[in-house]
Amino acid sequence: MKGIRPKTDGKPISTLIEYLSESKERLYCRGINIFINDWTKIAYSSYKLRNIIIHGSPVPLGNSLLICNSTCTDGEIRKKAYSELWADQNTLTMLGHSFTVLARSIYFLEKITKGKKTIEETHEITREFKESSSRLLEFEQLAESVEHEKY
Repeated sequence: MKGIRPKTDGKPISTLIEYLSESKERLYCRGINIFINDWTKIAYSSYKLRNIIIHGSPVPLGNSLLICNSTCTDGEIRKKAYSELWADQNTLTMLGHSFTVLARSIYFLEKITKGKKTIEETHEITREFKESSSRLLEFEQLAESVEHEKY
């Protein structure tokens, strides 16, 4: 028997995050919508940086690693703008922590939907969201700063 593929089948992760962000207003109560909104912001930033790491070209520079994405060496035209990430051990550890926060929050949200926790018990995860958002914003700004003139 043939099945029907869901509209999410074979979609990039960034598209799935966008679907979740768009549907949150229709599906849940206000507290969970705020939770999902924070989650989608962190998820989008994390996967943006993950893509730089996975699809970029590593260049070792001393104790750090410069990861360049969408480099143009012979004048070729790329769909995406050039981006880079200075990845030392500390940066990668903090990025890994952000992915851990995302995974833990999925588990937490499951407990809320099964009635084992309430949305009011989100103080610790909310604090972790704020820390992760702050780190990721800083990493994104570092990655995007190469597009600006340096002085």
